[in-house]
Amino acid sequence: MSRLLTYASALAVTACGSGSAPGMPVGTPPVIPPAITAQPANQSVPMGLSATFAVTATGSSPQFQWTKDGATIVGATGSTYRTPATAFADSGAAFAVTVSNAAGSVTSTAAMLSVTARAPTAGDLRFQQVDAPYIVNGWGNAGVALSTFLLGRMAESFAPSIGTPFYVGSNGNCSAPPVTDGTGCAWAFSEFPYAATAADLVAAGYASDLYDSFQTDLQSGAWPGFSNGLSPASPASVITSLDLEPASVLFGLSWVQSAQQTGFLMQQNTVAPADLQAAATHEGAAGRVITALSDNNGQITYLSYAWLADTATIYEARAVFDRYATTGVCPRRGDRRPDSDRPLCVSRRAVNRPHAAADPGALPPWNRYFRHTASTLLPSGSKRNAA
Repeated sequence: MSRLLTYASALAVTACGSGSAPGMPVGTPPVIPPAITAQPANQSVPMGLSATFAVTATGSSPQFQWTKDGATIVGATGSTYRTPATAFADSGAAFAVTVSNAAGSVTSTAAMLSVTARAPTAGDLRFQQVDAPYIVNGWGNAGVALSTFLLGRMAESFAPSIGTPFYVGSNGNCSAPPVTDGTGCAWAFSEFPYAATAADLVAAGYASDLYDSFQTDLQSGAWPGFSNGLSPASPASVITSLDLEPASVLFGLSWVQSAQQTGFLMQQNTVAPADLQAAATHEGAAGRVITALSDNNGQITYLSYAWLADTATIYEARAVFDRYATTGVCPRRGDRRPDSDRPLCVSRRAVNRPHAAADPGALPPWNRYFRHTASTLLPSGSKRNAA
C-alpha cells in the first residue's frame, strides 16, 4: 500500500510541472524570431556633425549589424548607430540594419542620409576675431564697458577689448547741411574689455581722416599712428565698418586686430548698387567675406577678406536693399513693411561647397547684417557675435 501511495505522489508532482512540449528540456523558453517594429528614419544633418540611426525590434536576444550602402560597418552592433563626423560625400548614403537571433534574421528598410551646409564651428567668427574661449557670448568678461563717439580726424584704440562696429541711427553720422572743416561727423560705438594674455590679445580700433586720404590710409601700416602699432592695414586686422562721407570730406572705419591670428587679405571694390548681390556672391564663391561697405557718391564701396588659414570654405551671400528706420530689423521673406521702415541687409553663411541651396527666409544665426542710412552703409552695431 505504501508503495502505491509513493508512486501516486510522484505522478502528481510530475503532472504539476511546467507543461513543456515533449522532447524540450524543462524551463527552456521558445526562441521568438526577430521582428522590426520601428524602421530607421532618414536623417539630415549639417556637414561635420554626426547622424544617429535607430531601430526598434522584438524577438529573443536580438543581435544587430548595421551597413552603409550594403557594406558592413565594423563595430556597429547596437540598436542605434552614430556616424562619424559627416562629409559632403556622405550625402545620399543608405543605412540599414539586420536583426538576427537563433530563429532567423530580418533586415530593415534603408534610411537615407542627407548632409546639408555645415554647422558653425570654432573659427567661423574669425573675420571678427572674437570666437576665442575667453569671450563670453560676444561680450567682454572684465572691466566696465565704454560707449562713446569717434570724432572726425581722430583715432582711438582699446586692448584687450571687443569693439562693436559703428552704431547707425536714422539721422546718419554727419551734420546736415554738411560742413567741410573735418568736424562734421561723429560715429558711435562701444567697447568691452576682457581678461587676456599676451598670446590671445584682441584690440579694437577706430579712426577717421579726410575723405581724399582714404586710399592712402587704407594701405598704410603707419596710419593712424598709434604708438602700439595698431593699424587697419595689418594682415592681423579686419575692418568691421566703413563710412565714406565725401560731402563732409571725411571717412571713418572700425577694425579688430589680433595677436594670434594673421593672414587676412583685404580687397576693395566699388560697384553699382544693382551689382552688389552679384559681387557678394562672387566674393563668397572665392572664399572671401564682405565685412564692411558704404555708399560712396551713389556707388557701393566694400571691403572683403580672405583668410590664408582657410582657403576651402565658401560662403553663400544675400543682399537686400532698403532704408533704415527706427526698427532697424532686417527684412525676412514675406516682410510687407513699407520701404521706409526696412534696412539694407547683407548676410552670408559658410557652406564648404558650391551651389548649396539656401532659404533666404530662414537665414542661419551666424549671418552678418548691414544697415543703411540715407548716405551710409555700415555693419550693424549689434554686439552679437555674428560671423
